[in-house]
Amino acid sequence: MAHWCKLAGLAKGLTLHGLRKSLGVYLAEAEVSTRQLMDVLGHDDIDHAELYSREASQVRLAVQGMDRVVRLVTRRPLLGEPVGEPPRKPLINKDNGGPGGTRTPNQAVMSRRL
Repeated sequence: MAHWCKLAGLAKGLTLHGLRKSLGVYLAEAEVSTRQLMDVLGHDDIDHAELYSREASQVRLAVQGMDRVVRLVTRRPLLGEPVGEPPRKPLINKDNGGPGGTRTPNQAVMSRRL
């Protein structure tokens, strides 16, 4: 195996097992099913494949939990939420019927009836 790793041009210290484990971590972080993980990595038993999923879930849940704490304490948006200017008001004002205060035909008829 070491000879093949060297022939493949892998840096010293990298092994096929390490690359396989990295692939398992990436698959789990991508939230593939346990069955998909087993098929890609060639695992026969579900226990070993679930180890990757549990580790990825623990990291993901820990990050999400701490992100919520930071947001609560600092009143900052969650990771992935837009930061900056608040959203603009829509161009159509629902109170007066449309842009620039024009009335819809239905509103015009109703105002004539009053």
